[in-house]
Amino acid sequence: MAPTIIILSLFFITVFIVISIQKSLKKDNYNNLIKKNDFKGFLKLTKLYLREKKWDKAIDTINRWLKQDPYHLRGLSTKAFVYYFMGNFNEASEIIEKGLKIDPNYSEFLYLASELEREKGNKESGKELKEKAYEKNKNLKIIDTWYAGYGSKIDRYVSLYK
Repeated sequence: MAPTIIILSLFFITVFIVISIQKSLKKDNYNNLIKKNDFKGFLKLTKLYLREKKWDKAIDTINRWLKQDPYHLRGLSTKAFVYYFMGNFNEASEIIEKGLKIDPNYSEFLYLASELEREKGNKESGKELKEKAYEKNKNLKIIDTWYAGYGSKIDRYVSLYK
């Protein structure tokens, strides 16, 4: 019995170490992209922090990109999604308003606006906005659809743009 426990313990320790190393390598890879000023690095690192629910790090990372390009739609929408998932609807709403002034048809802002309308109890206007968002980007349906393996709404959002 004791050898089995030792073997199982070593197995779980090894798995934990491998997962930790993989996360570290991912972060290093994303940081290298950031050093090259590649938006994908900022986006991927932000989403990694989002998945880990490290809200402050997610906001800080995407803000570093937005300092360079304050009107970057994907950057703004990602920041709005982080605030939305945090439950900070006022901040998300301000970013959505700014984004919709830049592009009134940007699907991610329309989707988030629909979610905020639903939170306020305005189901009809929320439904209309969501249908408009889906017309522009059918992939957004993934966020609202539960599939085995996608897990939480955050996981489904992160899976949209790999």
